[in-house]
Amino acid sequence: MTDSHRHTVASVAACLAAGLLLAGCGSSTPAAHTTPAAQTTPAAQTTTAATDATSVAATNAASTAATTAAASAAGRTACELITEQDITDTIGTDPGKGSAFSSHGATQCQYGSFPTEVVLVNLMPSLGKLSYAHLLKDPKVHAVQIAGVGDRALEHSDPHTDAIYFTKGDALFYVGISTQTSPVKGGALALAKIAAGRL
Repeated sequence: MTDSHRHTVASVAACLAAGLLLAGCGSSTPAAHTTPAAQTTPAAQTTTAATDATSVAATNAASTAATTAAASAAGRTACELITEQDITDTIGTDPGKGSAFSSHGATQCQYGSFPTEVVLVNLMPSLGKLSYAHLLKDPKVHAVQIAGVGDRALEHSDPHTDAIYFTKGDALFYVGISTQTSPVKGGALALAKIAAGRL
């Protein structure tokens, strides 16, 4: 694995863990456009009020579901979602104890070390959907969408790396295996499925 490749893999993983992916992409939301209320009859006002109440209830339900999912993800760390034993069972070698890092609510766990073999695990408990959308547009990620893990997922592979990004609720999860030779085929997907079951 080249130094530049190791640096790219580590940089992407570190950005996810630190939550800097969003800041780096400079996302902004346009201000809401408001219009003056139209003159309505009492019957129309009643219908509008009922529709508004239904809309508010639906919005509150969606907000509660998103908050519950984020709270569930926030209660776990990257090292809890993928353990040393999980990696040993999946790729056939013991990477040793993981090193934990955290920043801005996101967590990272690194197993092994460069330049031999490293497994990076990242969990961003919120804003994951937005980050995923940015990943889809990032030409440096070189990933394809796949099914069967989390709500939606991307797979990235090259001669030295096997990696999966997936969302579950509003959490974004990443697991990547990087080696000097070729990583165990399907190893990252198997680990991602384990993590998805624990989120």
